[in-house]
Amino acid sequence: MRILSWNLLHGGGSRIERLAEALLSYNADVILLNEFRHNKAGATLRERLTDVGYAYQSAPHAEPRQNIIFAASRIPFDATTFPGQLSDPQLGDFTARVLLVKIGALNIFGVYMPSMKYKRPVFDFLLKLPSHYLSEDSLFMGDLNTGRHYEDEKGATFISAPQFDALLEQGWIDTWRTRNPEAREFTWYSRGYNNGFRLDHALASPSLNSKIKDAFYSHQEREDGVTDHSLMILDTDH
Repeated sequence: MRILSWNLLHGGGSRIERLAEALLSYNADVILLNEFRHNKAGATLRERLTDVGYAYQSAPHAEPRQNIIFAASRIPFDATTFPGQLSDPQLGDFTARVLLVKIGALNIFGVYMPSMKYKRPVFDFLLKLPSHYLSEDSLFMGDLNTGRHYEDEKGATFISAPQFDALLEQGWIDTWRTRNPEAREFTWYSRGYNNGFRLDHALASPSLNSKIKDAFYSHQEREDGVTDHSLMILDTDH
């Protein structure tokens, strides 16, 4: 099974055709998109995906200008959102930051973190999930908007780095880092800081990590201006 995660940048807008072409070129089985929007561009993308076999889709209800998380799959899945459990001051009562996609015995949590201090309640939610997820084949994947100091950024600016570390201490495994311990790759660049950050991650349970054959980024699309984030792909034995 191939799982792809990517941040569209405010729904994609006029870039939606380029985004669709890039997505389809990777032939993923499951697609997780951050900053999807229920607007004309979003409808165009959903139609394109449906036409090529992504018959199973889920996106929480939202206003057209709200960024949310979206899932599409060629394989049937059950989708779960968590209304009332996440507080997001940036979006009022809107809580589409975590979307659980369950495919058989596989639990995929698509995650789209807010910025700055507003991500802390979402990290707290992940840290307090029932422990059975860690003993099953489970995954957190998406724009976590943080990482480890001095490894996923040049300095120590990440606000929720301690919470990211706490997930690793619980037993979640950074699938890319464990396969690339000495590498430094960044998935988003800041004009203000004039440097890069690895914001996009896939944290797997131990049993799922053993089934992952490859974990990698593609930076070309970001460098070409298709969107501002690199995309991430996992290939698993599922």
